[in-house]
Amino acid sequence: MVNQSKGVITLDTLFAVLPAILIVFYVVKSSAFIVQQNQFQMEQQEKFDKLVSVADYLVNYGLTKKENGKYHPNWIIELNQEKINKAFDASGLEKVKVGFEKGTGTCIYRIITYGEQKEIKKLYFCTGEVSI
Repeated sequence: MVNQSKGVITLDTLFAVLPAILIVFYVVKSSAFIVQQNQFQMEQQEKFDKLVSVADYLVNYGLTKKENGKYHPNWIIELNQEKINKAFDASGLEKVKVGFEKGTGTCIYRIITYGEQKEIKKLYFCTGEVSI
């Protein structure tokens, strides 16, 4: 009779501990997934922030008209691809398209005056790497 009692206690312990083990496993797995998602979103946000920073730099200084040592923000005479590539290479972003037509991927635009005629246009900065 003693042997039957030990078997019932062991089986009862198994049914009590098994749900606790499953809950711990689920919590660990969920936390790993949440950390991974947060890291991915943080990387995407960082890329987007770099895109915005470089676009602002190019529109305010990098591509703007400069007269007598003064910059004219948002007034771009021509799109200098060399300056654009240099600015984006320094930021670590790749595959960035800069132009007057919207490209694929994540795009932001800045309103500028273009050329000597000061025509108002949207200058798009688009990259396929950023998906915010």
